[in-house]
Amino acid sequence: MVGPDTLDVSPISNVKLSVHGLCPVPPVLDYQIDTLYIHHMQSAMKKVTERLKQLIFGESRIANWYEIFLTVFVLLMSLEQVYMAQILYLRRSVSSAFYCQNRSTVTLLKYIGTYSARH
Repeated sequence: MVGPDTLDVSPISNVKLSVHGLCPVPPVLDYQIDTLYIHHMQSAMKKVTERLKQLIFGESRIANWYEIFLTVFVLLMSLEQVYMAQILYLRRSVSSAFYCQNRSTVTLLKYIGTYSARH
């Protein structure tokens, strides 16, 4: 957090960290922001899905092929980006000493590697 109001959170005092001297966002606030963003994305996704259904199952679906193609293309590209970010996060987590002990993370990474779109 930046500015004079730090919500009574003290700055990070560990000089070895790159975020030394900064105030982290409290977990509850981080959760609230994530929740608001997820709700916003769900409402946007619902609108896009409804419009896509209208185009695909409508009378003039052949005339709307380009809009259908672009929408599906963008959605699939977004899905691929999220998927790759999750794989990178899991690989970093598995490589750390703490998460190597977590069998569910290792199992999930093996599952993703086996059943991913690349395989």
